[in-house]
Amino acid sequence: MRFHFGVKGMNCAACVSHVERAARRVLKDGDEVTVSLLTNSICIVTAEDADEEMIRERLSSSLTSAGYKLVKNAADADSSAFQKDLSRLIASAFFTLLVMYLSMGKMVGLPIPSFLEGVENGLWMSLAQLILCVPVIVLNFKFFKNGIRALIHLSPNMDSLIALGSGASVIYGIAAIFMIAFSKDEESVHFFLHDLYFESAAMILTLVSLGKLLEGRAKDRASDAVKALSRISPKYATVLRDGKEFSVSAEQIQPGDLVLVRAGEMIPIDGSVEEGNGCTDESALTGESMPVDKAVGDSVCAASVLLDGFLTVKAEKVGEETSLSRMVRLLEDAAASKAPIARIADKVSAVFVPVVIGISLVTFLLWMLFDGNTGSALRSAISVLVISCPCALGLATPTAITVGIGRGARSGILFRSAEALEKLCHCKSIVFDKTGTLTRGRPVLTDVYVYGAEISEVLKYAVSVERVSSHPLALAIVEGAGLLGIEEYENVKNFESLTGVGAVGRVGDVVCRVGKPEWELPSVKEGRKETEQKDVNGIHTVTQKGAYDIKKDFEELEEEGKTAVAVMTDGEVIGIFGIADRVREDAQSAVEALKSADVACLMLTGDNERTAASVAKKVSLDGYFASLLPEDKERIVEELSK
Repeated sequence: MRFHFGVKGMNCAACVSHVERAARRVLKDGDEVTVSLLTNSICIVTAEDADEEMIRERLSSSLTSAGYKLVKNAADADSSAFQKDLSRLIASAFFTLLVMYLSMGKMVGLPIPSFLEGVENGLWMSLAQLILCVPVIVLNFKFFKNGIRALIHLSPNMDSLIALGSGASVIYGIAAIFMIAFSKDEESVHFFLHDLYFESAAMILTLVSLGKLLEGRAKDRASDAVKALSRISPKYATVLRDGKEFSVSAEQIQPGDLVLVRAGEMIPIDGSVEEGNGCTDESALTGESMPVDKAVGDSVCAASVLLDGFLTVKAEKVGEETSLSRMVRLLEDAAASKAPIARIADKVSAVFVPVVIGISLVTFLLWMLFDGNTGSALRSAISVLVISCPCALGLATPTAITVGIGRGARSGILFRSAEALEKLCHCKSIVFDKTGTLTRGRPVLTDVYVYGAEISEVLKYAVSVERVSSHPLALAIVEGAGLLGIEEYENVKNFESLTGVGAVGRVGDVVCRVGKPEWELPSVKEGRKETEQKDVNGIHTVTQKGAYDIKKDFEELEEEGKTAVAVMTDGEVIGIFGIADRVREDAQSAVEALKSADVACLMLTGDNERTAASVAKKVSLDGYFASLLPEDKERIVEELSK
């Protein structure tokens, strides 16, 4: 069984190791533990069935003793408030610059106020630096609070090192102020003025605050996909009980309940159609860009949108068991996973802080042993803490993540995590989704075949009927007709939307129907063949008079992975439209560039075999997998990774 919880109080890689050790103390040997600093979460995989409440209580007790807090989910653990952190950083930077100006301004030729300049004003200079340093300490006191608490729990982290380094600098600076106040010679005052370290304390806190801000921003970006997916599911649904309709929370739906879904609504559960028919948009789950017809007995999934019709759905999987919830869990598991180098970093960081503290103590003792000067020994020990204080560790990783994500975003590439960035250089295969990646992500008119009539006439009939329909295929026809210069239409009478079949209406004196043909299409019409072909704004048009084969044209369009739609007037087929999710213009060049770098290009799609084969051929892919569910895609990627 798999359990996800949030963890409050994690600030660095050392915290990850401490949380992991605390969790393993109360879990069985066969249980797996994965802790993610990126998502502030812990994932537990037990080898056998376990009670979630029992796991939660044991974990909570162990983590609390280690100085952390277990919460229900990662969203509760994410306490970062970007604007608040940004305001704190700006204020810290302001006071830090003032401290730096007073301590080092004269070295670079900047003017210093006369009442602070010179050895005779040394006490006022040192007090001014202390006064300006105090606001930085107050603004960033959380580092001291978290760091000292971690030390008390014998699980020191990066905050502990920050607290010790900046705290020791301030304490030594205050001691230096007393020495300045009671010194009677200028040489001693001058000596202690150079040993204040207030600028070091302020700079450490400000730089680490910058690192934390960048890290928090990277975390928010990385978790956006999970948050967006979680928000898709509807909050309420209409349930039929004892012949009456009730509006209930989606969380209250039970297996076996009958859920009513109207056109435009999102299906809240996984189940099967008991009554009615319609067409659904399943692109959020499968990537299938074309609407899917549903009738009695067909299965439907949560997060699908009913575009047309009316369905009564029997609930089979609800809540955490729906396809949408499984997708969210897959993303959370992926975000919590670690690259091998990250595990090495965790091991190093677990001992980094204690080792630095140990080196600082050894430094103090050695200076006392060989020099005997307490001041020199103390300065050297503090220097070790200050220099080792993880400014680089606090900045390098989040900065690299932010820069990498930013550069990628400008090129239209989104990275899920730092691990993805790290592993990219070793990539041997790239797996594309189809819809919206290799294709535009929406159906468009690609082909128009006309039989014994003019293109303008056929399109005018079709647009007149389809312009009052909300079906995605109807919208594609109307938009395509506009690209071909057909914007006029006639008013339609007796319009009727035939769910899963098409639409029909009376245009003038003619009954026009657009959709699936209701009878066997005629094969060949005899006569002298006259064909005219054109490409207008990316739409292939074919006008045929004399001899033509409607059935053959219809089947060829379907073999190309397109949806074929017939236009009929008074029962006679006068045209056929090919509608497809068109391949992006830059898809093939992108694939060819990757293949030239010896990277195999594959495609995973929830779309059907014909459509997948057509797209794979157009963009020269090395292979593809079609008709997949989200968990199938995850399984295939896992197999390819091995």
